[in-house]
Amino acid sequence: MNINNVQAYTDLFGLKIFNDQPETNVRKNILYIPKDSNLTDFDKSFGLYDRYGRLMSDAGPRREWPNHAVGQSDVSCIDPSGGHDIAPHGDYFYGGHVGTHFGHFITETLPRFWCKKKYFYNKKILIHSKYNVDEIFSVYFIRKFFSYLGLGKNNFVIFKRPTIIPNIIISGTSFEENHFAHNVFASFCNEIGRDFGINNLNNNPVYLSRSKVNSGMRVFESEIILEENLKERGFNIVHPQSLTLGEQICLFSSTRPVCGFVGSAFHNSIFSSSPIGVALCPNGNYSSNFFLMDEINRSQISYVQTPYLRHKSSQAHFSIDDPKRLSEFLDEMIAGKIWEHKKSNKLPKNFEENFCLPPRKIKTIHGSFLGVQKQTGIVHAQCSDDELNDLLISYKHKNDSFVFFRSKDHQCLTIKYDNRCSNTVSYITIPHERGFFLLNSETNRFLSAEPNGEIKCDRLEPSEWELFEFID
Repeated sequence: MNINNVQAYTDLFGLKIFNDQPETNVRKNILYIPKDSNLTDFDKSFGLYDRYGRLMSDAGPRREWPNHAVGQSDVSCIDPSGGHDIAPHGDYFYGGHVGTHFGHFITETLPRFWCKKKYFYNKKILIHSKYNVDEIFSVYFIRKFFSYLGLGKNNFVIFKRPTIIPNIIISGTSFEENHFAHNVFASFCNEIGRDFGINNLNNNPVYLSRSKVNSGMRVFESEIILEENLKERGFNIVHPQSLTLGEQICLFSSTRPVCGFVGSAFHNSIFSSSPIGVALCPNGNYSSNFFLMDEINRSQISYVQTPYLRHKSSQAHFSIDDPKRLSEFLDEMIAGKIWEHKKSNKLPKNFEENFCLPPRKIKTIHGSFLGVQKQTGIVHAQCSDDELNDLLISYKHKNDSFVFFRSKDHQCLTIKYDNRCSNTVSYITIPHERGFFLLNSETNRFLSAEPNGEIKCDRLEPSEWELFEFID
C-alpha cells in the first residue's frame, strides 16, 4: 500500500529540534503568583515575574510558533516590589505547571525534569497548579512518575499567596508543545522506560483500545467489534488505563508494532527507543507534538487517515461502519510494515553541483515577481521586473523535479508557514498547463502568492494563487 495515499498530516510550521541541552539559570528575587483554583483556565495572573514585573518566559507554559504564553499575562498584575511574603530559607527549583491530564503531564511537566537530580536534588520544588500538593499526589500516574525521579509530595511546594523567591533554579523545558524538542528529552524518557518499564506482552501487534475510556473525549461506536476482529488476527488488545504505569511505558517497542486511534496513549512511545506502529487519525490530521517526539526518538510511526469511519452527532463522536474491513486495513498496514515506506524528504546528493544555469526569476499569477525584503530575508511578491537587486532567483536541478530559491547575495530566506530558514530553499515543481505549482516535500503544502504580496506555504490543495512561472 502506498503510504502517500493514506497519510495523515500535521502542521509543521515553526517546529524545531535541538541537539544541545536547554539553558538552566539561577534567578533571584522572583515574584511567585499562585494559580487561582476558582478561575481554572481563565486565570491569567499566575506565573513567575522578575523584579520589574515581567513574565519569566523560560518558566512557561508556552506553545507554538509564533511563540506565546498559555493563559498568562506578560506583565504582573501586582507590584513585584511590594511587601509580599518572603519564601522560607533555602534553594528552590521550578517544576513548572502540573495538571492531571496524562498526555499534557508528559509534554508539559515531565520535560522540566530532564536534568534529573543534578539540579533539583535537595531543593524545594516550586510548582503551579490549580490543585494542592495532596490532590496532585492522589493521581496515580503523577505519583509514580515522580517516584521514578526519587521525589515524593514532601519535595513540592505551592504557595497560596504572592511570594518573593530569593533564589530559584529555572531549568529550561526540554519539550515545548507544538514548538520544539531537545534530544535530551528522548534520552531522559528512554532511561525511565528502561529502568521502570514492565513488559507483560508477547511480540504480536498491539491495539490500543479506547472502548473502556470514560472521559468522553472521543467515542468510537463498534470499537468492541473491531477489537474482536483484530483479536482473531492475533493482535494483543490493550486498554492502557487499566495497566500499571510501568506496563504503559513499555507498550511501544522497536520490534512490536502498536496501533490504535491517535491520542494520549501514544505519548508512551517516548519511553521506548525507535518504536514502530500505526496511528489512526479520525480527522485526517494529528498533533505536531507527536511529530516532535518521533523526530527526537527515531520513531517509525505512520499516521494515517481512517477508512470506514464517519462523524456522528459531534466532532468527537464517531462510528466505525465496517469494523471487519477496518481490521483488514490495519492488518495490511502492519503486515506491510508501512512505517518503513515513508517518503524521503532528503535533497538530491550534491545538489549544488547540478544546478542548471542560467538562474531564472519566478513570476506569480498576479504578475508580480518573488523577491526578498533585505532587512528581514522574508520572501514577498511585491517587486517588479526591473528591481533586479531585490529579485529571488531560482535554479532547476538536472534530471529532477526540484527547484531551488536563492537571493543574489545568498541571504537567509524566510517563507511564512515554511519551516526552513536557509539561504537555499527547495520545492518540487508540479507541471500545469499555465505554469507549475511548488510543493514543500517536508510539509506537503503548496506555496501560494496572495494579491497583497504575501507569500505563504500552507495550501493543502493547489489552485490559481498557487500557480507560478519561470521568466528568463
